[in-house]
Amino acid sequence: MRFRPNPEPDVTLTIDRYVKDLTEYTSSLDVEWTYETAVQTIQPIIEVTQKHQLLRTEIIKEAIKRISDWHGSRVILQPHYFKNSWHDYRLYASDPFEPVLSTNVTLIAPNQQYEHPEFTWFSDNEIDDVLDVGDTDFFENLPGLQSDYYSLIKELRNPGSTQQKGKVLTLFTARPIRDRSRYLNATTVPVGIFLANQPGHVAGIAIDLADSNQPRDIYKIRIYSQYLILSQDLGSLKYYQTVGNQEVPVIAINLY
Repeated sequence: MRFRPNPEPDVTLTIDRYVKDLTEYTSSLDVEWTYETAVQTIQPIIEVTQKHQLLRTEIIKEAIKRISDWHGSRVILQPHYFKNSWHDYRLYASDPFEPVLSTNVTLIAPNQQYEHPEFTWFSDNEIDDVLDVGDTDFFENLPGLQSDYYSLIKELRNPGSTQQKGKVLTLFTARPIRDRSRYLNATTVPVGIFLANQPGHVAGIAIDLADSNQPRDIYKIRIYSQYLILSQDLGSLKYYQTVGNQEVPVIAINLY
């Protein structure tokens, strides 16, 4: 059988809205600019913005090529900026006359029409505004889109991470007591469960939930980082969610 390479990733950059917004903002300023002066002012900004964003489209294409189980989601990039803060840009540190180096990244599943998941890729390469795994507004009945979304984030954060199991992490989670037979000494856990690296913090969550008539067991889980997405980094306290296709393997899971 001959090897057939994956098709070129469908990654598109659009800056039309940004150009329109910047042009309208420039036109609204209370200055007597000629058309030529306005063009001379914003054209270099637009050109640098476009050049930077185009480089990011290539980075995303290369990231997708490293993802072995990419499901064909379309990816759209747009400059990430705060139009409403431009009039007070000294207050918000969002200067309209500086190139936009942060990016909104949107994924669209084949034949999907509404509620497209996105995240923000900031100029310092930090990724934020990441959706919760299993978000019913975006991922319900779309496991391929969910897999692509989190795989892309993982590859942008740590290139090559989807191709290897990664580090073994020891984490903790609070699960309903009624589900003990499902989790105790299991070899897999469902996609989307929350975990943290501090047992005391998880114990506090379990106590809070017990007060609301939802008693919980606390489990200690050893799992490869390949099956996790870092959902919140608070320094010494880190939150994770499991990602993958319905079930992900664990090395060990025991009551703590």
